[in-house]
Amino acid sequence: MTNPHLVHARPNSLRTRHRLIAPLSDVHICGSIKSVESLRRHLQTAIELEHSTIPPYLCALYSIEATTNAFAYQTIQSVVMEEMLHMILACNILNALGGRPSIDHPHFIPEYPTYLPHSNQAFKVPLEKFSKHTLHTFLKIEQPAPAAAPPEANHYQSIGQFYKALKHAINYLDAVTPGGIFTGDPSRQVLPEHYYGGGGKLIAVYDLDDANQAIDEIVGQGEGIDGTIFDTDSVMFGEEVEYAHYFKYNEILHERRYAPTDSAKLPPTGPAV
Repeated sequence: MTNPHLVHARPNSLRTRHRLIAPLSDVHICGSIKSVESLRRHLQTAIELEHSTIPPYLCALYSIEATTNAFAYQTIQSVVMEEMLHMILACNILNALGGRPSIDHPHFIPEYPTYLPHSNQAFKVPLEKFSKHTLHTFLKIEQPAPAAAPPEANHYQSIGQFYKALKHAINYLDAVTPGGIFTGDPSRQVLPEHYYGGGGKLIAVYDLDDANQAIDEIVGQGEGIDGTIFDTDSVMFGEEVEYAHYFKYNEILHERRYAPTDSAKLPPTGPAV
């Protein structure tokens, strides 16, 4: 049997891309994630977090009357497909670490309105029809982390902070664990040919580089990369340029498209929708 570690190719650009990884000596940045078992529990939370966004987005999507507001419909649909991708990526990372994703236990589906799992509980997410009020909630969900925001495994303000804590913990624990932490059965990976849908790429996770790439994909698609409005796909996979989820929803709210030169800190200035 061919060893997947030997045949799994990665874009060369990933080796030179900016990494959100602090020095491995900074153990405190992992917060409460100080063991592989704790890391597995937090990855299960990541799976539940990604899933918790899908019902609210679908409720808004399905409340839009057929043949009307095509731009909003297609935008929300594209985000939903990418949230499904993020959920699978979190499952792949957990499988790679010898864990087992659990998506059929009684408490997996939240009771709405609900707080995002492990968040600072700054707001609740309801199930509501499409409206400007609903869009404001979606923007809170996808809000980019400030550049100086620290990693936060619990009580995070932004989802990006949560994933930054996971990324730090994965890199630190893999470095200090004899033989590394990627001990999972490779046959449990969901492979790219099993996924279809929106932008992005399903990444099979066999080692540290794969895990870092998967987290970069999740965060970049949601919040944008390097303080811009763009998601990761054009950089990581050479795909068509797209905007991150936060900015897609901001286009709907402002009824205007972004121009490629627009700042992430300002409303869109492109053509009206």
